[in-house]
Amino acid sequence: MTSQENNTTVLNKVKDLIRQKYFGLARELIARSLKEDPNSIALRVKLVEVYQELRDFHQAGAILETLLKEIPDSDHLFSLLPPALLATGRPDAAVERAMELRERIGIDNPIAIGQLAEIYEKTSQTEKLRTLIEEIKPNGENTKIIKLLGQGRLAIRDKEYEHAVEFFL
Repeated sequence: MTSQENNTTVLNKVKDLIRQKYFGLARELIARSLKEDPNSIALRVKLVEVYQELRDFHQAGAILETLLKEIPDSDHLFSLLPPALLATGRPDAAVERAMELRERIGIDNPIAIGQLAEIYEKTSQTEKLRTLIEEIKPNGENTKIIKLLGQGRLAIRDKEYEHAVEFFL
């Protein structure tokens, strides 16, 4: 069996373990496989996902930064970086990367908007959140939902609870 075939088998087993919420076992299986093929991008990407599930954002971020040096054009990997930075106490870097993600995948992309909105909310940057939410052009179902959730969260921050409920219905 080639290392590529072995990695595919391992990744399938890891997906099953993750689905069953056996994150520690998934991590161990990936770690064993990485000893045989330490440069496997697919295994390392899956390891990042496992570390995020385990809430070990330091490990996830370290692997992400290495992977992004190897494949800087990966928008998927880049989108995993801002939450890891925020969770490791680097909110300014998280905001920078989230804004960069918007430039990379589109300023109106719902994933990029939602990620930046979440970072602003978690870091209590209410005015920046308000500006972002006001600028959203609900051009699809996802952006419409993000705008409504953002408006609801802002109403809660403003202690307008009865008004906030309207956004969540």
